[in-house]
Amino acid sequence: RHDMLRARLVRGERWSFDIPQAGQATVAWQESDGPLEECVEHATAGLDPDNGVMLRAVWRREARQLVLVAHHVVVDGVSWRILMDDLATAWRQHTSGAPVELPPVGTSFRRWTQLLGRTPFDQDRTYFGRALPGADAPIGRRPLTDADTVARERTRTVSVGPEDTAALLG
Repeated sequence: RHDMLRARLVRGERWSFDIPQAGQATVAWQESDGPLEECVEHATAGLDPDNGVMLRAVWRREARQLVLVAHHVVVDGVSWRILMDDLATAWRQHTSGAPVELPPVGTSFRRWTQLLGRTPFDQDRTYFGRALPGADAPIGRRPLTDADTVARERTRTVSVGPEDTAALLG
């Protein structure tokens, strides 16, 4: 349904995507009773954009949770909202016994990129290219130092309930 979730990344002088017809893509999902962190790690490790695996799903049976992981090259904040709306609609239809029928896709990725290529952004180039006045404010509680390296990076996972999730997704 969403073309970019079937895309295969083609690396070359200019990177591009090969998008197979609907129904020809490999669906990468599994079931597990493992802990959430393990399911997320497994799904993430299975992403393979060069071979068209842009989305992985793990159904946590006992927890009745769906873990979805998508490669950042095919989703952003806007597309996640669309995907979550479609997923919620499909789940409601499925659990009520109705056939799953989603509305047609609005604007395809191809059309979106064509529209972006035609839009004149030159009038905004000066505005977005000029520096902001004053020193940059620190990101976080303190200014960055030479000690702030990828090697010292840490990950924090936070789980929130349905109300907070709805507020975050707008």
